[in-house]
Amino acid sequence: MIRIKHSLLPFPHALRRKLTEPAIFVLQPRWFSCFKQIDEQRNKDDIANWVRNSLHEPMSSPSPTVNFMHPEIQVIEVPAQGLDSNTISFVPMEEYFTRWNSLFKVADENTIRLVISMIQSNKKAFSLQQLMPLVQHLKAKRRCYEIDTIFTAYQDYFSVLKRHNLDPKVEHLFLEIMISTEATLGNYSLCETLFSDYIKHSKVKPRIISIGLRSFIENGNVQLAKEFFSQAVKNPDTFPMTNKELFLFLRDLSCYNDFASMRFSINLWLIEKCQENNLCVNTIPDFRTLSLLHRTFKLFKDETSLNNLLSNSVIETTGYKESILFQTTEFCQDLRDRSIMYQNIDINEKIALFLEALKGEPLDRRDFYLNLLKTFVSIDDIKRLKYIMTVVQEDRDVPLSNAFHVVIAKCFVNRGLLEHLMEYYTCVRKQGSKRLRLRVGHIRQLLDCALRSYPILAEEMTNELKILLNKGKYLRRLPRLKLLLLEIDRLRTQSMGKYYAYRTRVPKLEYERLGVLRSQILSGDVAGAKSTILENIRQGITPRFDFYFLALRMCLDSDMPSLAKLLDDSCSASFHKIPLKVHITWLRYEIISRYKNVLNGTEMLSSNKIQSLKDQLAEFKRNHESSMNFQNYLQLAQLCVYIRDYRHASALLLEAYGLIDKQSSQQWIMYYMTSLKVHARSYKIAEFQELLKEWNTNPNAKWVTHSCIREIKSLSRLLHRRKDKLDVSLRSDPDSFKKITSEINFLVEKYVNYKFEGLNVMRKLTFFIKRWIEQESEDSSSSARKKR
Repeated sequence: MIRIKHSLLPFPHALRRKLTEPAIFVLQPRWFSCFKQIDEQRNKDDIANWVRNSLHEPMSSPSPTVNFMHPEIQVIEVPAQGLDSNTISFVPMEEYFTRWNSLFKVADENTIRLVISMIQSNKKAFSLQQLMPLVQHLKAKRRCYEIDTIFTAYQDYFSVLKRHNLDPKVEHLFLEIMISTEATLGNYSLCETLFSDYIKHSKVKPRIISIGLRSFIENGNVQLAKEFFSQAVKNPDTFPMTNKELFLFLRDLSCYNDFASMRFSINLWLIEKCQENNLCVNTIPDFRTLSLLHRTFKLFKDETSLNNLLSNSVIETTGYKESILFQTTEFCQDLRDRSIMYQNIDINEKIALFLEALKGEPLDRRDFYLNLLKTFVSIDDIKRLKYIMTVVQEDRDVPLSNAFHVVIAKCFVNRGLLEHLMEYYTCVRKQGSKRLRLRVGHIRQLLDCALRSYPILAEEMTNELKILLNKGKYLRRLPRLKLLLLEIDRLRTQSMGKYYAYRTRVPKLEYERLGVLRSQILSGDVAGAKSTILENIRQGITPRFDFYFLALRMCLDSDMPSLAKLLDDSCSASFHKIPLKVHITWLRYEIISRYKNVLNGTEMLSSNKIQSLKDQLAEFKRNHESSMNFQNYLQLAQLCVYIRDYRHASALLLEAYGLIDKQSSQQWIMYYMTSLKVHARSYKIAEFQELLKEWNTNPNAKWVTHSCIREIKSLSRLLHRRKDKLDVSLRSDPDSFKKITSEINFLVEKYVNYKFEGLNVMRKLTFFIKRWIEQESEDSSSSARKKR
C-alpha cells in the first residue's frame, strides 16, 4: 500500500480548512445550465448563486453513434402565416433530401450564402439534424469562418431550434462543434455562453472543459473559473479531468501572471486528485506541469512554495527533482535573473553539458533550445542567441519549426527592425513551403514591429492593414484574422516621455476597464474609480503590468494619491517584480507636489526647501544605482530639470549616455530631447547647437516627431529671448542663432525623409503580407487538385 502524505503550499489557514471540508455546493449528478450572457461585473456572491442555481438534472447519455437523419425523427414545421420577428419555419424533410442533402456534402460558398439568406430574409431555417452534416463537413475541412457565419445567422433563433430538436444527442454534438470552432476563432464570450449550455448534457469531454475554463479566464471571470475548477475536481464522474487539463488551466492562468490562482489550483488538485484511494497515473502532475509551476515559483521568488511542492510525496514519486528538466529549468531561470551571468561560469560550456545529457531525447532538446532562446530574447543577449541558433541548425534531429521562428522574430520586433524581419521570413520561406506556414501570429508580429519602427505612421499603417486584411477570402484562410482586426481597433498609445510614443495592442477586457477608469478619473469621480478597482479585486482579476502602470500614472497625474495607493496595494503583489520606474513615478509625484507647494507659497520659499528636494533625488539614486537602466537615469534627469537642478541633470545624462543602446532610435530621441532641454534651460547655446548637429548626423537616430520639432523651436526661442543670460562671446556672435536655425531645418528635413521612408516600407509590408497569403492559397489549391 502506498502511503501518501501531503505537504501543502502555504496559503491562509481558513482557505486550507475550506478545501478539506465538504463542498459548499453539493454536486450530485447535476450540471451547469445558464445560456444567457454572463455579466462580467458579477461579484463573488453572484457567482456562487450562479453555480448553485445553474444545476439541473442530467439528460440521458448519448449513444456512441448518432444517426442525424433517422426516419423516426419528426421535424416540426411552423406555419409561415402570421410570423413575428422571432418565429421561423423549418425546411420540410422531403425538400431537404431532394435539394439540400447533396449540396451540404459539398458545402461550397454559394450553398452557405443560401443557408444564411434563407434564415435572414425569409425566416426559413434548417433544423439541428439537417444542419449537422453541413457543420460536420465544414469542421472536417477546418472552415471555422463559415461555421461561425452560419451560427451568427442562427444565433437569435437557437433557442427555437433547441425546442424543436427531438434528439438531445444532436444538440450535444452541435454545441461541442460550435465551442471548438469559436475557441479556434478566439470568440471566448460566445464560448462561455455555449459552454454553460453544453455542460448540462452528459458525456462532458475534458477538451471542452479546458476550453470553458479558458473562456472564463479570457473574459475576466477568474473567480468563476476557480469555482468551476473546484467543482470539476471534486466531481470527477461528472467532469473528467486529467493532468493534461490541469496543465492547460495552469498555463492559461500563467499567461496573466495569476500566481495566487495557480497556487490555489495545484493545492486543490493534490488534495482531491492525488489521494491514496483514487491515485491514478493520469492525475499525477506530469513533468511539463511541474516545470511550469517550478518556473512560476522561481519567478515570484517563492522558494517556500517550491520546496513544499517538491517535497510532496506524490510529486517525489515522479522523480522530477532528480530529472534533467529540473536542472535545465533552474539554469534558465538563473540566466533570466542574471544570477550567474557575471560569475566565473562558462555558460556555453554548461549548455553543452546539458545537451550531452539530452543526447538521446530530441523532444527534450527541442524544449531546452526554445527555453534558452526565450531567455536570451528576454534579457536581450544577442550574442548567445546567435550561438544557440547555430547549435539548433547543426542538430539534425530537431527541425527548425515555427516555434523557433516566432521566438527569433521577437528580437526584430523588440528593436523595431521591420525590414530585417520581412527579410528573415522571406529567407525562411524560400527554404521550403513546409518550413513556415503563415499564421495570424506572424501578421501580428509584423504589425507590432511596424508600430515600433515608424510610430508616427501608426494610423496610416493600421488603416492600410485593415483595408488589406478585411476581406472574406483572407478571413476564411486565416480564422483568427478577425480577432486581429478587432485588436487593431483597440490600439493604445504607449508614451515614453513627452516626445516619443508608439501604439500597442491591448486585450479587450483591459481596454474596456481602462476606458471606464480613465473617464471616472478625468471626471473627478473618485468614488466611482475606487469602486471599479475594488470590484476588479473582488472578481479576482489580475491585471497585466501595463494596465496597472498606466492606471497608476493616471491617478497620480490627476492628483489622486489615495486612489493610486489603493491601486498600488491591490495590484503590486500580483507581479513577481516591480520595475524601478514604478518607484520613480511615486518619487516624481512627491517631488513635483512639494515643488509646486513651494512655488505657490503654501510652504515658505527658501533655498533649504529646494535643497531638500535635490537631496531626496540624490538619495534615491544612491539607493537604486545598481539596478538603474538607461530610462531610469533619464527619468531622474527630467525631474532635476523640473526643479531647475541642471548640474545634476547633466551628470545623470552623462551616465545615461554610457548605457544607451546605440542601435535604438527610441533611446536616442529620448536622450537628445532631454539633453536639449537641459542645455536650453541652462543657457548653453554652443552645446545646444552641437547636440542638434550630432542628432542630424547620427544614422541610428532616425526617429523624429512633429512634437519634438515644435518643442525644439520653442527652446530656440527661449534662448533668443534670454540672450542676456548667455556668455558675452556668444552674445556678440550673430551666427550662433543662424546655426541653430540651420540645424533645425536639417532636422525638419530628416523628419520628412523618415516619414516618406516609413510610407515606402508600409507599402512593402502590405505587399509582403498580401503575397504571402495568396501564395499559400495557391499552394493549398494546388495540393487539393493533386489529391483529387
